[in-house]
Amino acid sequence: MRLREKKGLAFAAVYASVYYVVSTFLGPLSFSVLNFRLSDSLLALVPVVGMPAVVGHTIGVFVTNIFSPLGPLDLANTIPSFVCSWLIFRLRNLSVLLGLSIYTIVLGLTVSLLISYVTNIPFLFAFASVTAGIGIVVIGAGYIIYRAILRAGVKRYAE
Repeated sequence: MRLREKKGLAFAAVYASVYYVVSTFLGPLSFSVLNFRLSDSLLALVPVVGMPAVVGHTIGVFVTNIFSPLGPLDLANTIPSFVCSWLIFRLRNLSVLLGLSIYTIVLGLTVSLLISYVTNIPFLFAFASVTAGIGIVVIGAGYIIYRAILRAGVKRYAE
């Protein structure tokens, strides 16, 4: 295993760990109809770090959702999280904001469907609330963090 691969693996492990700890610490906010999962702001690292961040995000979502009050069905949200974080990576040279927006809409949809199914909360209310919470964290905080990383002069690992 080359040094770059070892660094990528270590980064993915740290990312997943931080994601889990932050999500768990903010428990009710991370799993409620607000779905204000502050750990999703780490998606700002995906266009900078690349696939290690995508892998870390995916593992972090999976491990966090193991303990979801929505039950084992919430593990299914690992799949759209992976696909959309990969899209953020692929769209990094076109528009990071577009990638973050796609993530917000798709996860808003899938999480809302699950919440509506499990709790009988009306879907439109769940969709509006969940998508707003995800959007504030992912598009709002995530994009600000991404821009700050670039302004700080951090070079993209993913080039």
